[in-house]
Amino acid sequence: MTQNSLNGRKTLLGNTNLLQTIIRGLGLLLLAVGLLVWCGSLGSLIPVHVCLGGMLTLALFAVLYSAHQVGVSKRLIALGVVWYSALPVFGLAHAQFFAASDVFVKISQISHVLCAFGAIGLAEVLAGQTRRKVKTISA
Repeated sequence: MTQNSLNGRKTLLGNTNLLQTIIRGLGLLLLAVGLLVWCGSLGSLIPVHVCLGGMLTLALFAVLYSAHQVGVSKRLIALGVVWYSALPVFGLAHAQFFAASDVFVKISQISHVLCAFGAIGLAEVLAGQTRRKVKTISA
């Protein structure tokens, strides 16, 4: 294995670890801001929540790209592409999907949270698979 190849693997591993940390941090921030908005106390934070959600989506894309680069399962990559594509649409339009009654609004809010947790969980799986692939290739 050449020195450049080894350095590239170390860089990819470091980037994956950094992205995973960023996604975890964004997840915590999104949860905190989302709870404040959901409780009705700080509706003015909605633009901040949307911006953080966009950052999470971009970080998911970066993890997805890294996973694709090292050859993670095509099915997992396909799931990631679908989730990445649907995340901003659902995140921005979830309230309009279920605006008929209070019950549907609550269902919309819960599904919004579950979709975000799904994105974070998917990023965790992709990052773990990427790390395993890089270590296997380097060995």
